[in-house]
Amino acid sequence: MVLLNSTLLSHTPALRKLDLSSLGLHTIHPSFFPRNLTFLEELSLAHNHLTVVPSKALFIFHDSLTHLDLSGNPFESLGAYSFYGLSNVKTLILEQMLKLESIDAYAFGDLHHMETIVLRYMPKIQSIHPKAFHEITSDHKEMTRNDMAIRVEDFTFSFSILTTLPEDLLPWEHLRQVSLVYNQWNCDCNMKWVKSSPLMDLVGVRMVCSQPPRLRGRHLKGVDEKDLLCGHEIASSRKAFGFLAGLMAVGIVASLGTVALLVYWRRGWLCRRPAGVYTNIERTPKTITVADELPWDNPEFQSGNENSQDYSVLD
Repeated sequence: MVLLNSTLLSHTPALRKLDLSSLGLHTIHPSFFPRNLTFLEELSLAHNHLTVVPSKALFIFHDSLTHLDLSGNPFESLGAYSFYGLSNVKTLILEQMLKLESIDAYAFGDLHHMETIVLRYMPKIQSIHPKAFHEITSDHKEMTRNDMAIRVEDFTFSFSILTTLPEDLLPWEHLRQVSLVYNQWNCDCNMKWVKSSPLMDLVGVRMVCSQPPRLRGRHLKGVDEKDLLCGHEIASSRKAFGFLAGLMAVGIVASLGTVALLVYWRRGWLCRRPAGVYTNIERTPKTITVADELPWDNPEFQSGNENSQDYSVLD
């Protein structure tokens, strides 16, 4: 384990930029940074072995630090107020967080002036709490507490397995730039809000659906809101479709049955008339001719036994 000498920076009070990346650091002692290092603006602790944000050690920079890079550290989660006291940080970089699985409520709650945040290359991220970027402010005069979202201007959340984006995560109308590419977006009812939000104009066609299979590969911008369904809505839709399909099937069967009945009746296959019933009567001024079925309709005629009868009756 690498340990830094506490006197390393004691003679650099005017230092404004410090790079401590890739040193194999597992922790930073709270007293490592000298008290006279009050002008430090940019700090990189990237690609070390830190498992938590060293907020106690960084608290000394609460008035000066504006840029912080913690990329490549094996954080598994970011708990509430992980960046305690760093209210002046404007840019936070969290890239290649290969073990990060969750970001809790108020994780960034102390970053009141944050303008840019980069969350990129997080293959294990499972969830981000809707209030991860929220802060709680107190009004001492009215004795009230308010829950407000931080007004970020540049937001990057890319190359992760995140499936959905909470609507209350940020005040989206204040964003100027956003990147949400290469995530595993599940285009269901929980993403409907994106369609009517300012976020849609910012991401354009760069927000692509991974789920459900019927929408995979489609741009969220081109998907109709009625197709953004959740499980219970899909089930209801399938039931309605099944009901309509059943009605159509019954209608087709009834139509075919009606046609078949008419054909059977016309051909005489149902309710056949008894033999000998006269079905043809011809009248002339002087005679009346009564005959049995026409020869070409009479099965007996077809077998060679013609029973047609012809009677002439004088007036």
